[in-house]
Amino acid sequence: MKKRKILCFLIFTSIVILSCSKENKIQTKIDEYVKNNFNDPNSYEFIELKFIDTLTTKKAAQYIIDNRNATIDAINKYIKNKNKEISDRAVSAYLGSSDFALYNEVEELKQEKEELTKYKDTISIYQKDNERLKKYLTQKGIVYLRYQHSYRTKNNSGAIMKYTDTLRIDKEDNIIEDYNSYILKTLEDK
Repeated sequence: MKKRKILCFLIFTSIVILSCSKENKIQTKIDEYVKNNFNDPNSYEFIELKFIDTLTTKKAAQYIIDNRNATIDAINKYIKNKNKEISDRAVSAYLGSSDFALYNEVEELKQEKEELTKYKDTISIYQKDNERLKKYLTQKGIVYLRYQHSYRTKNNSGAIMKYTDTLRIDKEDNIIEDYNSYILKTLEDK
């Protein structure tokens, strides 16, 4: 029984030490970022760094698929509305324009119709990539960790303000500035 308590204590202590060292590494990266990017890095005052959650491979793939499906829906709605507008303009031009005006309107409408095919190409690309991403819906793995970072610093007017940001941290404890691109890159086929 005594050995078991000692083992539990050692495991707990190891976890606490590892998490503290990880947060220290992250804090060092934050300090570097502040030094290189803040208007007044000397006014930076750390308040808190708190772990929020983990973005898994499955969640990341679902996030991209959902966003692309929303974009596809928006594009389809735009195409539908634009086709109705083109049709209405064609009927109006046919019924009330001279031959010269009708010819010009028809040429303009043809060009607008051709531009809509570019949107259909985008839809096709997104649909194909969504199919590719579905394989990641069953995979396990971590894309990044999210932390809440609270701090005080001077704003552009010189007033000290409190800020709370969400930081995304990769497996090497680096700050991810463009997390959408990072997710896409992580889910690229190698």
